[in-house]
Amino acid sequence: MRRDSVGGTFLVAAVLCIVCSIAVSATAVLLKPTQVENEKLDQQKNILAAAGALPKDKEGKVEDVSDAKITELYNSVETIVIDLDTGERVDNREEDPIAADSLDDKPKMEKIPTDAPAAEKLGDIKERPKYSQVFLLKKEGQIDVIVLPFYGKGLWSTMKGFIALEGDAQTIKGLTYYSHGETPGLGGEVDNPDWKAQWPGTQAVEDDGKVVVSVTKAGQTGGIDTNIDGLSGATITTKGVDTMVRYWLGPGGFGPFLAKVRKGDFNG
Repeated sequence: MRRDSVGGTFLVAAVLCIVCSIAVSATAVLLKPTQVENEKLDQQKNILAAAGALPKDKEGKVEDVSDAKITELYNSVETIVIDLDTGERVDNREEDPIAADSLDDKPKMEKIPTDAPAAEKLGDIKERPKYSQVFLLKKEGQIDVIVLPFYGKGLWSTMKGFIALEGDAQTIKGLTYYSHGETPGLGGEVDNPDWKAQWPGTQAVEDDGKVVVSVTKAGQTGGIDTNIDGLSGATITTKGVDTMVRYWLGPGGFGPFLAKVRKGDFNG
């Protein structure tokens, strides 16, 4: 076959496509373990950040930490799985056991009741997992910090992150977002350390489980200490943050679990 023939051209193109496809596939397979490990470290870092467990400098800013340091710090975190409906731990049962590291594969989902009160709905999201991971930091057997995964709709995206409570299961320790597609400079400010700095120390839940924390429009907190100042110019994102925080801390989310924590069920 002549090199400059039409058939020769198609043959060369086909061979190049096959070679490139093999190279790309091989690279993806070889890099997969590294990608998985990086994702794992990123999740651990975000959990530690929400818990306020990362080292800080003299100005109170979080320092850069090595992967080895993240792994070391994360060794103190206990991961359990709970049933959101009952708040009970389910990964330590002999019947229908659930591993604490298996939920990202195919989580069992449940419909959010359409007739539920507004506070027990997650905006446009119509379902949530039946089981969820929970991350506990303990001191001398007593819960010191609780880190909860949460998600909800913003303006452009589903925002995903972690919110942490003190051991009293009522006071916010911190929060962080690790995935969102909100507008940079507006809704994207959910990543801004200055905005996140107003959350720690805020009462989120009362003794009876009522969620009292609220994210208001920017500049409209009214001096109420359970109100968080929203994001300027990002009304819909602010509303999304308010909805997801109130939902996941309430009876439709982690409320039953937090009630058990307040009774001391998860200490020891």
